Amino acid sequence: MVIVKVLSFVIILCAIKFMADKIQKSKEITTELGEIHIDRKDFSKVYFVLAIAFTIIFTIALSLPNDLDKSTYQMVTGISIGVVLFFMIMSILCNRSYLKVGVDGLTWQKMIGEKGTIKYKDITSYDMKMNGDLKLYQGKRCILKFSTYIDRTLVLQRLKNAGISSQISLKNLRDSFFSMKMGKRYVIFDGMCIFIFVMFFMGSAYYRMFLGMIFSFIMVIVSIFSFLIRKSRTIMIENKTIIATQLFRKQQKIPYEKVDHLSIESGNNTHIIVIHSKDGIRIKIPAYFENTELFEDVISKHHWKYK
Repeated sequence: MVIVKVLSFVIILCAIKFMADKIQKSKEITTELGEIHIDRKDFSKVYFVLAIAFTIIFTIALSLPNDLDKSTYQMVTGISIGVVLFFMIMSILCNRSYLKVGVDGLTWQKMIGEKGTIKYKDITSYDMKMNGDLKLYQGKRCILKFSTYIDRTLVLQRLKNAGISSQISLKNLRDSFFSMKMGKRYVIFDGMCIFIFVMFFMGSAYYRMFLGMIFSFIMVIVSIFSFLIRKSRTIMIENKTIIATQLFRKQQKIPYEKVDHLSIESGNNTHIIVIHSKDGIRIKIPAYFENTELFEDVISKHHWKYK
C-alpha cells in the first residue's frame, strides 16, 4: 500500500514537471551562432530531485505506525506538503529563467515576471557584484540583475567588446589584494544535503530505526566535512603572488614571475583555470569562484598564455 502511494505521488509530480517543461519549451527563443545562453535548468533539476526525495521520505514516514494525535499528524502532513510544493515551484520557476547574450543585445526571462530585451547601445554601464550577480544600468537606473554563474567571464568579455564600461574600475585592482572563493549561493546545496540527512536521522530516531540513524549520522558528518573543505578553499592575490589555502592542505604559492603557463580543465559542470608554475606547482581556480573576472584581468595584463 505504501509503495502504491509513493509511486502515485511520484507520477503526479513527474506529470506536473513534464507539462511545465513543455509549456516553457514552447516559449523559449532560439539561440543563434555566437550567442551565449545562460539558464538555471541545473538548479531546476536539483529542486525537482529534492521534491521527489522528500515526497518518498514523507510518504513512508507518515505511513508508519505512530503515536501522534490527529491535530499533530495533520500539522506534520501540512508541513510535508508545503516542503514538497516549495521545491516543485522553485523547480518550475528556475526552468523558465534564462539570459541570452546576443550579438546586438540581451534578452532575458526572470523567474517571476515578463520577458525583456535591450540593445547594447542602450546600456550605459554594468557592475559585477561580489556574489556573482551582474547588474546592467541605464544611467543610474538598474534595468537588469541576473546571475551569470559559470559564464560570467564570457558575458563580461562580450560587454567589454560592446564598449560598455564597468562601474567598478579594475585597473587599480589588478595587482592589489583580492581573494577568490566559493560564492554564498553554492552553500545552499551543501545546506540542503545536511538538512536532508538531519531529517533522515530525526525520522530514524523517532521510529527507532538503528541502521537508519547510523547511516544518516555518518552522512551528516561527511556533508559537513565536505562543506568545510570546499568553503575553506581560497585563492588570494597578494604582493604579486598567487596563494592557495585549504583546510588540511599545505599552502601553495606561485609568484607572478614563476608562472609558466595556464590551462583549462573541466569538472562539476564548470571550467577550471589551472596555473602552472616553473617549479611544478599547480593551482586550480574554478570559474564559479567570486572575483575570477579580476583574475582574468591579471592574466590579460601579464600576457600569460594558455596551453
